[in-house]
Amino acid sequence: MVARFLPAALAALLAIFMVNAPAIAATPISQTVAIPLTVASQVAPGATSLISFSQFNPTLGTLLGVTLSFEAVSDTMVRLSNSTTTQQTWQITPGGSASLSGNGFTLSSSNSDAASTLVLGPRLPSGAPRTLSFGSPGFYSASDTLTSGLAPFIGAGAVEFTFTALNQWVINGTGGDASFDPDAYTGSATIAYSYELPAGLIPEPATWGLLIAGFVLVGLTARRRRSVTLS
Repeated sequence: MVARFLPAALAALLAIFMVNAPAIAATPISQTVAIPLTVASQVAPGATSLISFSQFNPTLGTLLGVTLSFEAVSDTMVRLSNSTTTQQTWQITPGGSASLSGNGFTLSSSNSDAASTLVLGPRLPSGAPRTLSFGSPGFYSASDTLTSGLAPFIGAGAVEFTFTALNQWVINGTGGDASFDPDAYTGSATIAYSYELPAGLIPEPATWGLLIAGFVLVGLTARRRRSVTLS
């Protein structure tokens, strides 16, 4: 009779542990997309591009948090020219900023260097202007995590953010010509979804240990009763 009820007892024990097993935190799901080439504006708030990610699939479990990050680089080419008969001096202060915002996120990063003084002598004897060109890169990165207000990230569609680039170079001079190409920003953005699996799907190691111990206990009890009956 004990042997007859043993499978039922084991099944019941398994069901109890599966129901009571706590939810398991799963490995975060992440996506990385390229930031479209964005030519920065010198007028605030700056030039913008749209960044889009897939939403979190709610059938996977419960969304716990969202981490958003970006890395971008800009490159500015500066050109100075002196076609006058006197020496000209410029003071140049590099600068720029990049941001990624939307759906509760506001990531921002700025890049600036100390002002430099550049001097160009008078035009050449032939009458050709003296010129100087140089490039200056800028690097930007930021990251943040949300653990509330996660509704916009859940579904089967897309969640969008705005990438903004602002050129903040300042060039002051006593004469001559100075110009620069607007910063061209490129880079990538990443979103990561932290979530937990539905409760009861996968028991924790400790739960498996208790479950196995229960199996052994039931088996030993059945064996002992069977031995007593045979004797």
